[in-house]
Amino acid sequence: MDTLTIISPNEVSHDDIAQLQGKYLFTYAAFIRAGHVWFHGAHHLTKGMSYSGDHYFLYDKIYTAMLGLYDAAIEKGVGLSGPFVACPQQQMIAASQIVCSYPSPADLSSTGIAAAGHSLLCDMLKFIEEMNRCLDESGGLTLGLSDLLANDANVFESFVYLLKQRTLTEMG
Repeated sequence: MDTLTIISPNEVSHDDIAQLQGKYLFTYAAFIRAGHVWFHGAHHLTKGMSYSGDHYFLYDKIYTAMLGLYDAAIEKGVGLSGPFVACPQQQMIAASQIVCSYPSPADLSSTGIAAAGHSLLCDMLKFIEEMNRCLDESGGLTLGLSDLLANDANVFESFVYLLKQRTLTEMG
């Protein structure tokens, strides 16, 4: 996926920081939900000689962690911006759009699954950086939100490392 531009700082006035926070947190939560669904699929669809390691130690670890990150992002969004951030119908529509922009693990080799997952997580990290920058520039980056994003980025960076190493085992 080349770019995912869902939110533009120009969409809302700088006077309405809560709306900007809400739009970003809604999209961010949808991104995490999409990652959770994608990696849960990878967990079920992994194959080959690396099956047991990929199934249990890699993809299970990733999709399980994402569920907790999703919950925290939704709670932060509701707290800062209101209940629209947590609308399950809208969350699933947005998550579906995001997950469908990546190849299905059902269509990939074991190395291809790791490479596609790596790409998805790198895009999530780019989104976190964009969100952090925009909210900081607009005055909407609270200390707690900054902490949440930094923690999530740290978790995703550790998964990027694992997936990068996983692709190297067969690609050299």
